[in-house]
Amino acid sequence: GFFYALMPVPLDDDGELAEDGYSSAEIQANKLPYFEAVWVTWTFVADPGSHGDVCDSLGHTSCLNLRLFAGTISVIGICYFAAVLGFVVDGIRDFLEELKRGTRPIIEADHVVILGFSVKAIALINEICDALESEGGGTIVVLDDTDKTEMDERIRPYVGPKDLRGSRVVTRRGSPMVQLDLERVSVSTARAVIVMAQTEVPADVSDAHAVRSILALKGLHPPLKGHVVVELMDIDNRSIVEIIGDPMV
Repeated sequence: GFFYALMPVPLDDDGELAEDGYSSAEIQANKLPYFEAVWVTWTFVADPGSHGDVCDSLGHTSCLNLRLFAGTISVIGICYFAAVLGFVVDGIRDFLEELKRGTRPIIEADHVVILGFSVKAIALINEICDALESEGGGTIVVLDDTDKTEMDERIRPYVGPKDLRGSRVVTRRGSPMVQLDLERVSVSTARAVIVMAQTEVPADVSDAHAVRSILALKGLHPPLKGHVVVELMDIDNRSIVEIIGDPMV
């Protein structure tokens, strides 16, 4: 079959083509195969400028209705692609914002996770880089409530490309006491987890946070495959931590 595309063609009472007002050549000019008509309409949607010479390209002499139709389709196409572009831009912006906030999950295995961030953590990163140099480097992940951008800026001056020795440091924002944040840094597949003490709070509070982090680690599924090292501020709390964290601490 044919599709009488883009230009209204009057019908008589029996549904047949009425030739009043149109020449035979004009009616024949309107006969387009269905898929060809779809393609012409698509060109109006994808390229609004293509409707400008629609009369010449299709060989029509009566162009008012045709131009109105083609112009309407072109406007719809502009709105459609503007909406699609808006969705794409929003998606890219959200993705970049997640990277900036440090909330994207890390898919790693056999890496080292440091829970907590301080000046001592920077020195620890350097030591781990030295230890991993013989293996060609590794991945060191730091998880803390501190903003990711701030952690990166504090680490960068003290851990340069030469200091990394083939390793890489990844920072993520989150609480070491929340299992969802721990899962985000793939702590279950880490070779080692190091719980850092919080120097800006009293010793008992810092050790209490360490105990809560150990409890969160013990409740993970799948369980930890690596060992856990805990820094305590009060030596009297060592036995409590060893009992709670046995056998992984």
